[in-house]
Amino acid sequence: MLFTELADQVEAFLRKEAPAVFRSGAGLLIAVSYGVDSMVLLRLVEYLHQKAGLAFAVAHINHRLRPEADAEQEALVAYCQDREIPIAVRVWSHPDFGQASYEEAARHFRYANFGQILEQKGWSYLLTAHHLNDQAETVLMRLIQGSQLQALAGMRPVSPLYSYPKAQILRPLLDVPKADLYAIAKDQGIPYAEDASNQERTALRNRLRLDYLPALEALNPNVQNQLATFAKDLGAGWQLMAEALEAKTAGLMTGEGDNWQLDLGQLERLPADQAPLALHYCFQQTHLDALAAFPRQALKQLLTFLLEGKPQGLWSLPGGYQLAKVYQQAYIYSAGQAREAQEPAVTYPLKLGQPLKLVDGSQVHLRVENYGYGCLPRSLSRQSLWVRHRQAGDFLLLSQGQHKKVRRWFIDQKVPQADRDRAWVLALADQRILAIFLDGNFLYCERHEDSPFHLRVEK
Repeated sequence: MLFTELADQVEAFLRKEAPAVFRSGAGLLIAVSYGVDSMVLLRLVEYLHQKAGLAFAVAHINHRLRPEADAEQEALVAYCQDREIPIAVRVWSHPDFGQASYEEAARHFRYANFGQILEQKGWSYLLTAHHLNDQAETVLMRLIQGSQLQALAGMRPVSPLYSYPKAQILRPLLDVPKADLYAIAKDQGIPYAEDASNQERTALRNRLRLDYLPALEALNPNVQNQLATFAKDLGAGWQLMAEALEAKTAGLMTGEGDNWQLDLGQLERLPADQAPLALHYCFQQTHLDALAAFPRQALKQLLTFLLEGKPQGLWSLPGGYQLAKVYQQAYIYSAGQAREAQEPAVTYPLKLGQPLKLVDGSQVHLRVENYGYGCLPRSLSRQSLWVRHRQAGDFLLLSQGQHKKVRRWFIDQKVPQADRDRAWVLALADQRILAIFLDGNFLYCERHEDSPFHLRVEK
C-alpha cells in the first residue's frame, strides 16, 4: 500500500466518523509510543495537516517499564520539536497497583492521562494506531478467555473514551496489516523503535503473536484477515441484536449511577439460553466498566445464584460492587458507598397517652379509642410495653393460641432483610410481639375485639 493511498483512506475515515475535526477549534490527539504503528499514523496526520489544515497534537506515555523507555521519549520529543508538533508527555511513577496487574494499572494511567489532555485542550477525539494484526490478536485472545459475545467483535473503529466520556477513540488502521506499516515506514524514512518486550512470552498476547498465530497461518495464510473480518461482521450483527435486546429487556434493570435494581421475575421468564445475553446487555447499559466486562463463566454462576439459589443473599461483583438478592428483586450498589448508620440497640418504654418519637423520625402513640379492634388485650393493659428492634426469641401469638417466631414470620411474609433490620416492634416483657411497623406502616398487629387500646404510628 502506498503512503498517499493510506492517507486518503485515513482522511475518508475521519470525514465519515469525525467530520468536526476539520473545523476550526477542533483537533486530534494522537497516542504515539514511538513504535512503527503510531509513528506511521503520526506522519499520515502530518500529511493531512498540510493538505486539509487538520489540527493535532501528540500524547506520549512513558511507562518506564523498559530500559529503553527514556531514550524513546527523548527521540519522539526531538522529532516533534524539529517539526513544530505540540507534544504532551506523561511519566508513570509506578504506584501500588493494588489487585490489578501492571498491564491493567498501566492502561488505566495511560487512558486517564489521554482524557485529561483532551479535556485541557477542549478536544473530543483520540487517535490510536491499532491495526489488523492487533485486531486478530484481540479476537483470538477473547475467544480463548471465553469473553462475552459482544467482546468477540474486538476493537471498534469508534468507541467511547471511558476516562473522558465527552471524547471518542478513533482507530482508522484496523483494516491495515502491520506489514504495510513497516513498508511505508521504510519507504518514507519514518523513524521508530522496536519494543523488545514484545518478544517476551510472559504475556498471553505475545504468545499468540509469536507462537499460535504463526501456527494458524501455516494452516491458513489469511487467518489474521479472517479474524479481523469476523470481528467486523460480528460488530455489525451485534448492533442489530442490540435493538432486539433493548425491547426484550425493557424494565428488567432500572437505576442510575452506582445503584441499580434487577427484576428477577422478569429475568426468570426469559428462555434459559437468552438469560445470560440479556443480563450481560443490562450490565452494559449501566455504563459501569467492571460490569460490562463481566466474564461469561462468572455470569452463568451469578444467574444460578439469582434464579436457583436461596431467596436472599449477597454476591460480590467486579469493581467493588455488591449484589443483594431479596426474593424477586436484586439490588446492585457500590460496596464502598456510604451506608446508613445502624440504629443503636435501644429500647423505648411506651406509656398510654404519651406519644413516643423514635430516632428514625417515626412517632408511636398508644391511646384509648372506643371503636374497632385494639392491639392490646384488656388483660395485659397493666403490663409494661416496649418499642425496639427485633431480638432473638421474639414471637407472635397466633389466633389459634400457637406461637410463631418473628424470624420465621418475616421469612414467610418475604420481608426483605434490610426491612427486617429496620422494623420496630411493640413488645411485652416476655418477648411477645403485639405489633411490627416500618416507616409509619403496620406490617403486623394483633387485633382484640374487647380492647379500646389503639396503636397509631406515623412518619
